[in-house]
Amino acid sequence: MGEPHAGEDRGDDYLGTLPDCLLHKVMSFLPARQAVQTCVLSRRWRDLWRSMPCIDIDDDDFVGGASTATTGQLSRKVRWRQLMDFASNLLEFHDVHVIDFKPPFLERFRLHLAHSWTAPYIRAWKGTRLVECCILGGFRHRPAAADIAVGVGVPLFRLPWLPSVSTSRLKRLHLSGLVLDGCFGECICSSCPVLEAMELKSCSCEFNKIESATLKSLAIHGCRSCFLEGTTLAIKTPRLTSLLLRITVYYELRVRLVDRMNYLIEASIREKSYEPINFDNDLCKSLGALASVRNLKLSWSRSMDSHHGEFPNFPTFQKLTTLHLYKCNMCLNLNILLSFLQKAPSLERVILQNCKFPVAPRKRKRSTKVDRHKIPPECKGLITSESRALKRIEITYQDDDFCNLIKLFSCNWRKLEEYTITLTKV
Repeated sequence: MGEPHAGEDRGDDYLGTLPDCLLHKVMSFLPARQAVQTCVLSRRWRDLWRSMPCIDIDDDDFVGGASTATTGQLSRKVRWRQLMDFASNLLEFHDVHVIDFKPPFLERFRLHLAHSWTAPYIRAWKGTRLVECCILGGFRHRPAAADIAVGVGVPLFRLPWLPSVSTSRLKRLHLSGLVLDGCFGECICSSCPVLEAMELKSCSCEFNKIESATLKSLAIHGCRSCFLEGTTLAIKTPRLTSLLLRITVYYELRVRLVDRMNYLIEASIREKSYEPINFDNDLCKSLGALASVRNLKLSWSRSMDSHHGEFPNFPTFQKLTTLHLYKCNMCLNLNILLSFLQKAPSLERVILQNCKFPVAPRKRKRSTKVDRHKIPPECKGLITSESRALKRIEITYQDDDFCNLIKLFSCNWRKLEEYTITLTKV
């Protein structure tokens, strides 16, 4: 740890009397441009930026206003040159080991070029090469956490090949708006021995597997396939504790969970599809890998095919305590909820958020008595659970579903006497 430098030019720089490790902690909360600007404060701060363990390069720090279109175009071009010059010089002259001879490792490297004004320059050949140099320059310092976001809209920038030594310390990886080639999956498997958390957002995927023995948290948001015939992404992460999937089947990217995840605590799967999904053949296999989950959130937009209302391959969720169904059409997929209630013996809490509920038939005569012979079987058995621990049901509804809810409760009032029901209008 470097000692505070005593000098007459320090003046009232009380912050400068702190040791280097604390000053680096303060600088880690600043964008890279502001962190470098601290070099003008005093001689004490002159070289601190060269050894800060966190680098945060963001195009928002180079945004400026312009009065006319011509001036604005020129201003954007100048700002792009300033951004690239700054990033290149920072990564070239940054050297963590200038103090105490520490290895040149970064704790966090963040590069965000996701603003709309940078998109035309990133697509150009020269801009692509500059961005590649910035990414490789950041990974040259073997960061423990990396957050890379490039471009807006359809991913066009391809993540460059990363040497295995540059990812050997990587524990957290967040990628957004990138094209990930076929070697990316192999890089995760063989070149990231300590990777624990990974998030992919709005990426185009050319690889077909994610395999890791150390990964504990995985999130995939709105990714798509690069191929017209589609891609099936196989996930093999036995030590996963948190899983989040936001998949649109329209973009032909399907996810297949290979092995059972025995350490899984929470999982959230939201799959949008414009065609009916074969639940028994497709999702039941994935749910089998989630059989040990404790908190499960599901959402689907279309109907699921089943065999006469039953799912013979539906797994048993021995540890499931909270089931959260979000924007599910219970009119078409009520049997899925029934299967969960029958196959989750430890279930304590059911949340139905913004779901569409089945409509009980209208009675021709006014009567306070409900004719159960005129009620569809699916409405009668909606709240039927094998779990003795289930005590709480939370329902978020809209005005259009209120009447259906009242009818549904009247059909199941004997089963509902033991539960605490919370209704929330949105």
